[in-house]
Amino acid sequence: MFEIEELTPHGWRHELEVEDSRQAFWIARERCDQKLHPYRVSDPKKKTICLLTARSSKTIEVDRDLVS
Repeated sequence: MFEIEELTPHGWRHELEVEDSRQAFWIARERCDQKLHPYRVSDPKKKTICLLTARSSKTIEVDRDLVS
């Protein structure tokens, strides 16, 4: 499942989970455009994160060894 989260003043807030990555992206894009808040979509293992803002989107491959 791909997790969709909204960035709020209190941090990332879980909104929903979707099975298909493309569907998750487009749901997050639509909500981002409506609310004008950043959203992110992450894969089940949290290795790939797509950040969406009103102006763009960026996909990041997370290397947990470097982050730890």
